[in-house]
Amino acid sequence: MALVIPGGRIDRALELLWWTGLALCVSVFAAVAVSMLLYPHELVVSEGAVGLGVRSVLDGTPMYDAVRFERPPFVVLHYTPLYYLLAAPVMAATGEMFAAGRLVSILFVLGTAAAAWGIARSVGGSARAGVMAACVWLSFYQVVFWGTTQRAMRRGSSSRRLGSSPRFARGRPDGRPGAPSPGSSRPGA
Repeated sequence: MALVIPGGRIDRALELLWWTGLALCVSVFAAVAVSMLLYPHELVVSEGAVGLGVRSVLDGTPMYDAVRFERPPFVVLHYTPLYYLLAAPVMAATGEMFAAGRLVSILFVLGTAAAAWGIARSVGGSARAGVMAACVWLSFYQVVFWGTTQRAMRRGSSSRRLGSSPRFARGRPDGRPGAPSPGSSRPGA
């Protein structure tokens, strides 16, 4: 038995409400992304360090070398090299310290939405399922805010997974934390 409301079934009204909500969320993501790209100042405390890291890569400073501690701007690269290597040409082209990394982050968020679309379309068998998955991804407030800042999203997720694995949690034979060394004689390692 279907619930009926004036002018149609309740499931049509709920579907309309659902899609309207998703459209609103995607609009919020788009508005925040554009605003972030246009805002010329640091918003999150680490954006300046990331921007200086990208600039130092453009200046030819070796990425993970002790020379970073010997000359200004004394910036440690705390993300993987791919982020800096992708943001560097954008910064070189635009001259913008914050917009470069933000654009890379936004493009990767959109790439993740496209992957969600493709997976859901494949599994769900319809383009509609794909659109819904992509919109749901873009609707998360963490994605809207963190995905538009100059930060590598989900950095270290593999290390978090590794840290929770029993093999990693057991530690090394000498008692220090971390993965046991290859060929370890520790039982169960």
